[in-house]
Amino acid sequence: MERVRYLLPEEEARLMSVLIGERAHLRPMVELFINTGLRSSELLGLRIHSGQLDFNRRAIYLEGAETDQSDGTKNSKSRCVPMNGRASEILTELVAEARAKAHEFLFTNPKTEMPYTTIKTSWNTACRLAGIEG
Repeated sequence: MERVRYLLPEEEARLMSVLIGERAHLRPMVELFINTGLRSSELLGLRIHSGQLDFNRRAIYLEGAETDQSDGTKNSKSRCVPMNGRASEILTELVAEARAKAHEFLFTNPKTEMPYTTIKTSWNTACRLAGIEG
């Protein structure tokens, strides 16, 4: 059985407090995880010109994957994820930043100019610093 883990309000506050400096790039990702429930691969795979982000309908459209190798949803089924107000604000800012830098993806590593594929190491470090386990 898949384990489900939600951050408690005090854990969320502690986590946000450590997402500064060299970990500041994680903050919008974490806020979007919290506000949308997207999986890491879904969030990191968002492209600004793909039609995935519909600000008029306040929705994120995720296409199902044809194979396990692609960037689609985990179970290969397309789905629509609603944007709450905070998610819409963050995504609007990220799209503007990505367009200004001519990036294809919302989350592009500034060191490599390639999209992030994982944030496991920095996520684990942030959780450790915030005293969050499990």
